[in-house]
Formats: sequence, structure tokens, C-alpha cells
Amino acid sequence: MIHSRPLLLKVAIAAGAALALPAQALSLHEAAERTLLGDPRLVAANQAVRASAANIDLANAGFLPTLNASIEGGRSQLYTRALFPVAGARNPLTWGVVASQPLYTGGLVSAQLEAARSRLEGAQQTETGTRQQLLLASTSIYLDVMRDRALISINEATVGTLEKAEADTQKRFKAGEATKTDIAQATARLAEARAGLQRALANAAVSTAAFERIVGASPDALATEWPNPVVPTTLAAALASAGATPSVLAADAQSRSAKAQITAAKAAYLPRLSIEGEASDADDSEFTYDRLTYWAVQLKATLPIYEGGATRARVAEAKANAAQADAQADDMRRQTVESITQSWALLQAAQDVIKAYEADVEASELALDSVQKELAVGTRTTLDLLDAERDLLSARVSLAASRHDRAVASLQLLAASGQLRLDSIP
Repeated sequence: MIHSRPLLLKVAIAAGAALALPAQALSLHEAAERTLLGDPRLVAANQAVRASAANIDLANAGFLPTLNASIEGGRSQLYTRALFPVAGARNPLTWGVVASQPLYTGGLVSAQLEAARSRLEGAQQTETGTRQQLLLASTSIYLDVMRDRALISINEATVGTLEKAEADTQKRFKAGEATKTDIAQATARLAEARAGLQRALANAAVSTAAFERIVGASPDALATEWPNPVVPTTLAAALASAGATPSVLAADAQSRSAKAQITAAKAAYLPRLSIEGEASDADDSEFTYDRLTYWAVQLKATLPIYEGGATRARVAEAKANAAQADAQADDMRRQTVESITQSWALLQAAQDVIKAYEADVEASELALDSVQKELAVGTRTTLDLLDAERDLLSARVSLAASRHDRAVASLQLLAASGQLRLDSIP
């Protein structure tokens, strides 16, 4: 007890020091990883996979024997004037066992198993696609927050500069070196900058709310460097994976499942063969026998002769569904090629735009510095300074937006080509 107070003091000091430390920045990779933890869309996709796996077991059951047992008991009363059977009370007890083993089903069970396997593959690819979409959503909103915070910083810096410019204009006016027009222009540009800052703050609030919903965490501290994911180096390399994206593979699996349903429907035209066994025992029946015991083993064949056109209709429906699934798979391949091509074009444009805006920012900074110096010696006007500030603001905002667009386009290209995975996110 004597040493408890110093110990508590040390613990309190350590806790205070820990709280004083800055929050560790949440990386893009960590944000994507958090998104995958318990997201309801991914949970639903996982359950769809489990349901499809259960359908395979259900289809396999068609190859296996079935065994059913029954038992009946109770009390009955027989009223009759005949000598046989004897009237009176009965306590009937009957049990029976029936077993059946399919020998030939016309290909029905095999077709159902093939369809179930294809549906499972489709569900697995859909789950992979859902995972990629969640990764794209989380990384995109992460980059949106980065961009909006960068724009806040840029607009705050501009507001501070224009506040100083307005104050300087007021001083120059009192010294007779500026006019009321100069003051009005400086005030107007300051109001414009403050409005831009409010818009940036509002956009950041919107993206922050979306971040919290998608990622499930607050973007208190994010990375400051724009990510540069590794992407295919050529459009041809990106397009080479178009046929292996989750969406295309899922559509192909659905097409195979639909084709298997045609075989399953046609099986109704063919005979079915099974071996069946039955055993039963009846006690205290209506007759005078104390017990009736019966067993049999039979080979059972069923041949459909006429079913009113139902089988023909089911086959026609299955063929139409297969043709529809084929068309949808072709359309998905075209959509994938389109998405890859668009993402590639956006990425190339963003890279070129970044270079242009970097040059724009550098030139605007030099121009602003020159205007400030020339204004000091009286060779430039206040409006020239304000225009130079506006040009620099525009260049910086455009540069931040283009860096955001390049990072998003890179992730979109990976997602479109089916290569967006957790290990591909920096």
C-alpha cells in the first residue's frame, strides 16, 4: 500500500503521454482492410456461396439411395354382422420400411449437379467481384477525403493571403497609394475566397460522412502522400485480363448452368430405372390373422408416354434461358473491355494533366511573386495582384484534383481488369 500512490502516478503520467501522442495515420491499405470486416454486402455474398455449395450436396443426393420408415398405431372398432371378419375392437400396429436406389435418370441428376457446380462457381466469382467493388469504394472515398482536405488547406491559405492583401490595400489607401476601387476589389476577392473555403468544408463533411459509412471508422488522420498503385503498363496488358474478371467469369458460369438445365429438362423424355425394396409388418388387423408380414425387392422402370406438352415447354424455356445467359455473358465481356479502355484513357489523361498543372502552379507562383514586387514599386495594380492570387488558387486546386483523379483512375483500372486485391493497394 505504501508504494501504490507512486505507481498510480507513474501510470497516470504514462497514460497522459500516450494520449498526447498524435494519432497514427490510417493508410489506404488499412482503410480498405477495415471495409472488408463485416460489410453486409460481403456477408451476403458469402452466404450466397454457402447456399450454392449446399445445392451441390442436394444434387449429389440424386445418385444416392433413399430410405423411409413408417409406423402407425392406435385403436379401431369394427361393426359387422358377417361372420368374417370378426366384429369388435382392434389395436392395430403397423410398421414399414421402403428403400429406393436410382439406377438411371435420363441424365437428370448429372445435369442438376453440373448446374449446381456452375452456380457455385458463379457465386464465388460474384463474391470476388463484391470484394473488389468494396475495395474500390473504400479507396475512392479515402482519396476523396484526401482531396477535400487538401482543398481546405489551399483555400485557407488563399483566405489568409487575401486578408493580408485587403489589410495592405487599406494601408495603401490611407497613404494615398490606392483607391476605393482597389479596396472594393480586394474585399470582393476575399469574400469569394471565403465562399470557396466554405464549399471545401462542406464537401469535406460530405466525404467524411461517406468514409465513416463505407470504412466504418473516422478519418481522423490520413496519409498525406498520394498513392501510386502498380497498374498494367499498356492497354493491351490490361485488356488481356478482360476475359478473367470476376464479372465475366460469373456470367460464363451462369451460362453453363443454364445450358445444363436444358439437359435436365430433356431428361423428362427418357425412361427412369430404379431398384426398390419394401418390408412391412401389421399386427391386429381387421382380419383374423395375428400378424401380416410382407417384403419385396423390385426393379421399377418408368417410361413417359404423354404429358400434355409440359416437357416440350420446359425444354423450350431452358433453351431460351440459356440463350439469354449467353447474350448476357457476351454483353458483360463488352462492358469489361469498355471499362478497362475508359479507365486506361482517364489514367493517361490524368498523368498528362498533372504535369501540366505542376507547370501551371510553378508559373503562377513566379507570376505572383513578380506582381507583388512590381506592386511595391507601383508598376502593378491591386487588381493584378488579385488576379495573380486567383490564378495560383485555380492552379493549386486543379493540381490537387488531378492527383486525386490519377489515383482513382489507377484503382478503377485495377478493378475493371479484375486485379484489384488487398495486396495491390499500397
